[in-house]
Amino acid sequence: MGSSPIHADLNKPTSPISPRPPLAQASPEEVFLSWLIALPDGEDVAVAARKQIRRLDEATTVSPPLRRLRALLAEAAGTPD
Repeated sequence: MGSSPIHADLNKPTSPISPRPPLAQASPEEVFLSWLIALPDGEDVAVAARKQIRRLDEATTVSPPLRRLRALLAEAAGTPD
């Protein structure tokens, strides 16, 4: 019967098609897109971005990836970096 998915062994564990990296390994762009997609319908993107920028600005240490994420949020907020 071949190796067609239709005839696959249903008891054999399957591996995920596209494993997601842990958040710590995600790029700033991946984090930004995840955040953007997770916003509720009708949410004001600029207002939500400014809120996230305030949270980032309160961080004690700011790594280069966090600076990049902040820059992406600033673009979404329509504010200068």
